[in-house]
Amino acid sequence: MSPNTRSPEACPSFGPACVRSLCPHRMPGVNRPHPRLSLLGRLGVLLVVVSLGGTGCRRAPKAPPPQAAPPAPTATAPKVTPAPQPVLPPTSRPAEPDISAEAISPEPEDPRGLAAANAALTSGDCTGAIDILRALLDDNPDDVAVLKGLATAYAATGDYPSAVKACEAILSHRPDDTTAWFNLGVAHMRLSHYRQAERAFGEALELAPYHRRAMHNLAASLQAQGKLDQARRAWQRLLARYDRSARAHMQLGIVLMDLQHCDQALAEFRRAAKLNPDSADARINLAAAARAIGSYGHAVAALNQAVRIEPDDAGTWALLGETLLTIYTAGEQPAPRVLADALSAWDRSLQIDPNQPQLHKNVQTYEPVLQNLQKQPAQ
Repeated sequence: MSPNTRSPEACPSFGPACVRSLCPHRMPGVNRPHPRLSLLGRLGVLLVVVSLGGTGCRRAPKAPPPQAAPPAPTATAPKVTPAPQPVLPPTSRPAEPDISAEAISPEPEDPRGLAAANAALTSGDCTGAIDILRALLDDNPDDVAVLKGLATAYAATGDYPSAVKACEAILSHRPDDTTAWFNLGVAHMRLSHYRQAERAFGEALELAPYHRRAMHNLAASLQAQGKLDQARRAWQRLLARYDRSARAHMQLGIVLMDLQHCDQALAEFRRAAKLNPDSADARINLAAAARAIGSYGHAVAALNQAVRIEPDDAGTWALLGETLLTIYTAGEQPAPRVLADALSAWDRSLQIDPNQPQLHKNVQTYEPVLQNLQKQPAQ
């Protein structure tokens, strides 16, 4: 998946750096995401903070199987031309927030008992940490250190509404606290409050213009709202300074696909694949962009790389078979090897997931075509 490199400029905050990609939030009116994309909500403790996990790069959804195939050909084996299939670009779901972690920092003498809350968080007892911190806050409602601890603990338990309130309380005392603005934005993103998240990350960037994670999350918030031109510019600003972010290249490519700039998207997916050689997602997105511009040979090459990386992905094998079929039907002469490769890819997909009725129909339709082609004398 995409790299998880944390820049030294990034202010510490609660939560996870996502690995596989994309935010779990469903957006109305957008394409259905790939069924294997969302890997969200993995909770774990890192030192003194519980981090919330997510997914890195987003995968292009698989193209739908061909429509009902025509009847098998006669003995003369005419070319069977399936109905044109739409090329599905990656969906416009937002990228997972890019997040780091901040410890509660007790004073040397720790008169307020923050060390006990720290220990509870470290052991994974987030509820216990919240109880301790609430008791401390009763004694001093304006204690910013305690409020920061509560924001962290609430986020660790998934209580993002309470995390929002804690961050807002911090900002009422310290409006120039970059970390609080950043954490507020992350909490809003988790609640799918993307407009509020956009504002919070914008405030963080006013205070720290090159805060890498805030730049990432601002672009993701804009993308989630369908503000594609603004999102494109935001991803480009991030990459102008941090050009080795495979995740950012992937997200920029997705936005460019949504804007129908498929040739530019292809270039971004290639960069993402180069930066992250083990990412099947980058190859699948690259194939989607190549298909969109009619470069089916490049699409096949990318999908072959993807199935080598993830050989048990039924959807990728199915898409490879469909792409090979498109090459076969576009040829001026019958190409038995191309059709044989398509059938082989479908067979592999069905071995992994037999519950694909349309794929079974495709195999039943095109196996007789291949047999007739193989009976014909070589040209």
